Amino acid sequence: MKKDLIYKNMLGIKRKELINSFNNIQKMAWEQILLLAIYSRHKCYFSLDNKENKNMLAKIKLIKALDKLEDSELMQQVLHSLHDGQGSNAIIKLLHESFEKSKQNFSPENSLLRKIEEDNIAFPACHEKPLYSYYALYKILNNPIGIFSELLNIKNLEINFERYIEIYLADYMSKKHYFSRGTLSDKNHSLIQSLTYEPTLKELISYIEDNQISIDKTTFLNFVKSRLSEELGKNIHKAFDQLSVQNIQQQSSTEESTFKKLCSLEQNKNEIKLTFDKNLLKHLSGLGQIESIMEGVKSHLEKSLTDSRYTSNFGLQINESDTKAYDDVSSWYVANKTDLIRKLEQVPKLIASVIEFDIRYGLGFCNTETGFININKPFKQSSKDTYKLTTSFIKECLFQFSSPFNFNSCGLHPISFEKHIEKFEEICAEGNSEESAPSLLMTKWADQEEKPMIERFKKLPKYLKVNSYTPVEPLIKEQLKIENEKGNYYPLNSPFPLPLWFNIKN
Repeated sequence: MKKDLIYKNMLGIKRKELINSFNNIQKMAWEQILLLAIYSRHKCYFSLDNKENKNMLAKIKLIKALDKLEDSELMQQVLHSLHDGQGSNAIIKLLHESFEKSKQNFSPENSLLRKIEEDNIAFPACHEKPLYSYYALYKILNNPIGIFSELLNIKNLEINFERYIEIYLADYMSKKHYFSRGTLSDKNHSLIQSLTYEPTLKELISYIEDNQISIDKTTFLNFVKSRLSEELGKNIHKAFDQLSVQNIQQQSSTEESTFKKLCSLEQNKNEIKLTFDKNLLKHLSGLGQIESIMEGVKSHLEKSLTDSRYTSNFGLQINESDTKAYDDVSSWYVANKTDLIRKLEQVPKLIASVIEFDIRYGLGFCNTETGFININKPFKQSSKDTYKLTTSFIKECLFQFSSPFNFNSCGLHPISFEKHIEKFEEICAEGNSEESAPSLLMTKWADQEEKPMIERFKKLPKYLKVNSYTPVEPLIKEQLKIENEKGNYYPLNSPFPLPLWFNIKN
């Protein structure tokens, strides 16, 4: 029997639909991250004669100075002031008052005041808020590499589909007590004798047929969706959480849904009490999330009445909200997607455009005022040189996952791009004592053959072309508008983080 028929007829799995939803969720995450990456560079670097851009860059410099101090309370105070539209004079006054109260010469407030003075950080009050939090704008400028890497670590489901099903089916059968791992209850069956390792799909199917086991197709499908949601959600949270000062400081669980942040449940023998975060409730309601909130309340109450967040099926526990979210987030993306990404294969081109822009102009993550590394490039560098440097960076940091800190220039004087690449690759090779699985998505863009490399960069999208760029702000605003009007709401009670423009706190 062909594998697709085995998946469908014996296990109730529609391979194409599962892969399609998996890829839609990935595209949702990439769309959010790349829209933010491009938007942040537009706000800070394009039309620098525009005061708005200069003021935004000054705010980013302030947040970087704050980040280095590692004082969470002060970070919250300053971000709150920025969110309220206060200018640098009001923030300086706040710092002086706090410094006077502490009376400590080496207080973080005093250190920040000195940094503001040294770097001439100044900006007026402005009550027109950006589409994202100030902290998210800072982080995507400061280090997009760590954020990209988390999403690039997501495995390709189409290539690994059989392996996923093998693992999930073995787990399902074990939890349903169709066999007991570590026992030899059926010495005549090769599967039972080989349970010290993960059995193959062929072995599992043979065992099912030999023992005339009937797999509950609906239950198994829900189990698979729940497990895929859990895995995808963890990777996406690792990327998105880097953009939220709240998540980083609290080190919140990647499994915590937005609804759990919104609503806490207390219960005793005779009472169930739901308590809502009023500010978060107000914010989500204003974004058209009432239906999603009510759905979360319903799910919360049902789980409390059954005294479990899972549906139990003879030893098998399935997280219903994770199962539902797998389809809901995919559907939300299809209904609300922008024109930025149509297929996953377009993602590397957009990543490359961000990396190339920062390297070419010494901005973003390559800028000492906003970024985390310093590249001492030669003063004169051709487009071809920039392409080579960018490709080398992509190959080492986003294909082979070497540390981007290896790319740092220790010397005070610029060196030739050939020397830079040579030195960088030597350090990366030394650092990679253990082989790590490369990113299949970035394979093409890690190819250093000169002619196809140049052709690739010639076809970069226009979002970050300085002289004729395509703005992304209309795309973001349109997605927000659709979210409010359509009634196709993003699920709150799910393992997936909210779209980045929700901008709940800081």
